[in-house]
Amino acid sequence: MRLGLKADNLLERFADWFNLAPQPLAQAFFGMMASRTLMAGERLGIFAALAEGSATVEELAARLSLAPEGTRALLEALEACEALERKKGRYRMAERARRWLDPRSPQYVGGFLDFNYAQWDWWSQLEQAVRTGEAVDIHQFDPGDPRWRSYILAMFQMARLSAPEVARAIPLPWGAKEVLDLGGAHGWFAAELCRRNRGLHATVLDLEGSVRVGREIIAQAGLSERVTHREGDILS
Repeated sequence: MRLGLKADNLLERFADWFNLAPQPLAQAFFGMMASRTLMAGERLGIFAALAEGSATVEELAARLSLAPEGTRALLEALEACEALERKKGRYRMAERARRWLDPRSPQYVGGFLDFNYAQWDWWSQLEQAVRTGEAVDIHQFDPGDPRWRSYILAMFQMARLSAPEVARAIPLPWGAKEVLDLGGAHGWFAAELCRRNRGLHATVLDLEGSVRVGREIIAQAGLSERVTHREGDILS
């Protein structure tokens, strides 16, 4: 089996080197397919359900009110994406994927996967943006629009991965007491700065819809005394 896989990989490399394989076709089709497969796994509750334990196709379909045939096809696709594993007819979350796809994990990125539905819609307007030069404006939603929550939570999940490194790279003056974070949304970069610098307080300035969600994120982390959100438009 391993020899066969190595031979297949070698053939794929040769095809790539000599331009025998249609790369644009593969990039367009498989990239789209993998993205949508992972998005569906998150939105339909596949990852959350399997984080609790393994299940058969039929068990998972019944639990999530899905069609067994469609569930089987999606699970096989998620297995190909290395998000799931199958053993003796039962599916479980792959160990390497659990860090990112288990909702209980501090590195969980499921919110960002779900946010990709909005991004999918925005990218569908790429041709129009190129023709007109007008970008898609994603910051003019009403403050109560649920898209704010999806957007800011997705950005927060990404920020958690890089915030420690970003905070280490930002030199602060000795004895600094206040930091202003313009357009800081979730406030997690400011929070990480406060964690690293005793006595530091941060003020995050952003639009109302963003601030509403950011306050909740900071409150859940128990950092409301260190990080304060204020509503405002930095462009005006």
